[in-house]
Amino acid sequence: MLKSLLFPLALCLVLAACSERKSPSKVLLPELTVSGETRLVEVRFATLSDPRKVEGPAAIVYENPEVTDQGVHGKSAEPRLTAAGDTWIPMDVKSSSALSVYLAYERLKAFDDKAIPDFSVSWPRRVAFDLNVRGEGFVNNAYYQGDNDVTVILPYTDAGAPITFNSAILAHEHFHAHFYQMFGADLMIPLGKNLGAPVGACGISSDGLFGLDEKSSSFRQILNFFILRGWNEGLADYYAVLFSGNPDFLESSLSTHGTRKVDVNPSFFPSRGGLQALLKKDLDGDTPVCLSLMGAYEVGSQVARSLYVETLGRGKKVFGQELTLEEREAAVRDLFVKLKDLKAEMISQMLTADVEPSWLTDRLLERAPEPPTPKVISRPGELQEK
Repeated sequence: MLKSLLFPLALCLVLAACSERKSPSKVLLPELTVSGETRLVEVRFATLSDPRKVEGPAAIVYENPEVTDQGVHGKSAEPRLTAAGDTWIPMDVKSSSALSVYLAYERLKAFDDKAIPDFSVSWPRRVAFDLNVRGEGFVNNAYYQGDNDVTVILPYTDAGAPITFNSAILAHEHFHAHFYQMFGADLMIPLGKNLGAPVGACGISSDGLFGLDEKSSSFRQILNFFILRGWNEGLADYYAVLFSGNPDFLESSLSTHGTRKVDVNPSFFPSRGGLQALLKKDLDGDTPVCLSLMGAYEVGSQVARSLYVETLGRGKKVFGQELTLEEREAAVRDLFVKLKDLKAEMISQMLTADVEPSWLTDRLLERAPEPPTPKVISRPGELQEK
């Protein structure tokens, strides 16, 4: 009789212990070191209540959702996890990817909240990873889509660290959201409209642009658009380095062979005349690659390197010495304050003048800029200076 009573009691105690067992508080995820190595670390999320659904104050992470002109359609990622003691173990790469993306944006939010609280974009950020886009070449890359305010990470097929694990690349794309918020309506959209429908290597419509007069306002603004694109890319590289502390953050995932390395002494900026010749070739012929875009990225590299070297050159810093987190936060704060102060002048220049590619860094670094070429309005209907 006693045994028959003890057995249900023991069973009850076991079930009670199981029901009181806490869910794991950590997740095992890959982490990229500054040296480019990948290691597994146990992390604790500060804002994600349940890692089995990747949606929280920092980000909503979607796996291959439908992205249309009306927005992002789909549900947030639901990683496959198994518990090992106090730790969740992702059971596949997609599960690790979704959680790594959220962790990156959680850290980006903490970084922005401290460094630039007055310039914050809206949170949570929306991020689509492993998005399958029709067409060739839509892999091993990421981009920010301003009209939808969504960051897209394309499938990764290369041999390095997937972009979903590279938080510095995600920081680069995150800066594009800041830039779009600051300059999208006033610059990116007005200048971009001159490109027309996306046709050819540069996304420039051939309709009405073939043989475009180099002295026309449309030609001037298309060229200014590519210079603006270069500034956007260079500032994004600079921000990503200051966030991550890694001046060669692209190499781990995209094998850039040092071409985008930031802690390198800058060389000469491409001249406006040189970029104009590239744009003329893109407009007049079916070039297999977009020469203007290549020129824009070269401008970007010079922007990032000029700003980085100047940051290290202040005070008693020696070029190549690692910056502390506090110094990196201060540099980001200084950048955003200066961009805000330059906004009106920058808009006026880009819409009305023949801007030199070095103009932005000259102003950010308080160097005397080259005098701009004023716009001469020769025909009715041309865009007036604001």
